[in-house]
Amino acid sequence: MLVQVGGRAGRGDRAGEVYVQTYAPHEPSIQYSRKADLRGFAEEEMAMRKEFGYPPYRHLVRHLFRGRSNEKVDFYVDQWRKVLDKDPIPNAEVKGPAPAPLEKIKGYYRHHLLYFTNSVRPFLSELEKRRSGFPLDKEVHDVLDVDCQQLS
Repeated sequence: MLVQVGGRAGRGDRAGEVYVQTYAPHEPSIQYSRKADLRGFAEEEMAMRKEFGYPPYRHLVRHLFRGRSNEKVDFYVDQWRKVLDKDPIPNAEVKGPAPAPLEKIKGYYRHHLLYFTNSVRPFLSELEKRRSGFPLDKEVHDVLDVDCQQLS
């Protein structure tokens, strides 16, 4: 995105300038953008993703809980995590729960868990077995997003 902004700066033959305000000017993404080094950025990003088992090296499934009452959402996402701690899903790693990056949208509070797995179908089958017996309040909704593209 920063490289694209830089490419649009200026008019005609006149070069433009791009100013970026950040608390982390030495972050690799900023430095690669400065040089328009997309290949370097991609190589470093893929190495990091491989090391931590992030997509595309494993599947990421986001489990979002949302409702109008923050207390209810927080309670049910915590109860759900206890279910998973008591009866873990084989070959899956669970992160969270945590408030979603955009914690409240249109009056709905949102918390999520992230699941990392190598095999989506067996994972979803195991997850559904646990979800079918979980008494979720009618005012709290949960949604699964397989291979999610954003976490907001």
